[in-house]
Amino acid sequence: MQTDGSAGKIGKILISYYPNPNCKEKVGEFDLPRIKLLIVSDPLISGSVQLNLIRNIISMLRDITSINIYSTYIDEDVKQTIEGANFLSAKHLFIFYKIYRQLYGNNESVLWFLSWFRETVLHFNSKNVRNEIDPTEYNIILNIAQTIPVRADIYWGQSIPLDITLKEMQRSSIFVRAVPLSILSKIGKMDRSLIRKISFMSKIVISNSRYTRSVYEGLGITVSFVVYSAPILSDFRPSLKSNAGKYVLAYIGKETEIETVLALARDGINVVAFGSKIPAGTDLAELKHFTNFRGFVSKEELINLYSGALFTIFPFHNEPLGMVPLESMACGTPVLTYFKEGPSETVLHGISGWLAKDREDFIRIAKILWTNGAKLEISDEMQDRARDFSNYGSGIGLRDLILNLTELQAKLKEENVTEPHIV
Repeated sequence: MQTDGSAGKIGKILISYYPNPNCKEKVGEFDLPRIKLLIVSDPLISGSVQLNLIRNIISMLRDITSINIYSTYIDEDVKQTIEGANFLSAKHLFIFYKIYRQLYGNNESVLWFLSWFRETVLHFNSKNVRNEIDPTEYNIILNIAQTIPVRADIYWGQSIPLDITLKEMQRSSIFVRAVPLSILSKIGKMDRSLIRKISFMSKIVISNSRYTRSVYEGLGITVSFVVYSAPILSDFRPSLKSNAGKYVLAYIGKETEIETVLALARDGINVVAFGSKIPAGTDLAELKHFTNFRGFVSKEELINLYSGALFTIFPFHNEPLGMVPLESMACGTPVLTYFKEGPSETVLHGISGWLAKDREDFIRIAKILWTNGAKLEISDEMQDRARDFSNYGSGIGLRDLILNLTELQAKLKEENVTEPHIV
């Protein structure tokens, strides 16, 4: 487990844990009760980031836990893709989103904003949780949501305050530039207040990168561990490359610098793009005109796209960790990204990709790489780098933490130690 020297902090927090007497079934090799786990998530639709994270968590914890999932919105398609989980969703469904989906299809960013608005303005999420979740029914409550305050054992911070991202997006998004600074400031205060509330309602706070940890600590939040929320990469490996080197691959998401991708495409670089989280204000017609935009792609197609690319470009506004660089490296394809935030923790300059200092440097390096046909050799070091984050990410690191907490609960139960409820 990644601890970054903070292991000492956890001791004072863990001592407050109390045992939950429910759930008597034994767990395989462990002499422990089966852990009744509740995962609290932001809205879940097919292809959403948190759904993929939940799949990773389940794959590593299925043998020791019974899985329960709560969210403000869960698409029916999602329930069919995760076997054996018990789904709990807020009773007040998003009527507006149902209308929106009929007109424009699923959009994770729109759903997330609606969930965020429900809590920061209306406080509906908090009310729903109080009415629909009894914390004493679960051994461990893991909150990975950024919009749902709940009394949790572990809060796994996955993102940074909205105002930081929006200020970065002002440089390249006409839509965001149109928003007055006073409103951006108000949004920032509301979001920071929500992050603090979620954190302070949790007994332990962990983060998905060192960068996220630094941001949270700047908000006065104690982060006990860094547990990278990396994807499971067992399926991501080099595939046959029928058209290797004829294109550069780009991910299109809410954190993507669209203008940087378009600038490269306008300059003659053959850009193949994928992604279903189109940033607000994006001219989709222009994106499709200058790039070969595929939209949502299957895992098999994505692996082939990574494997066939000369390199992957990942220009971003703000990125706490970044799944795309890890997936690309696992497929043997280097990544061009920025020397900042989450991606700078995963990409090794000159070994698994290149780190640009700013947008101008990014464009300059991309043109050189495209013109010269440069590509780092597929190496064990490149692929091992990606898998190191996967092996110590959403699976093993979190598993260790949950098992340690459960063992401590059992020990405290023997000693009749209890803990006061968090208000």
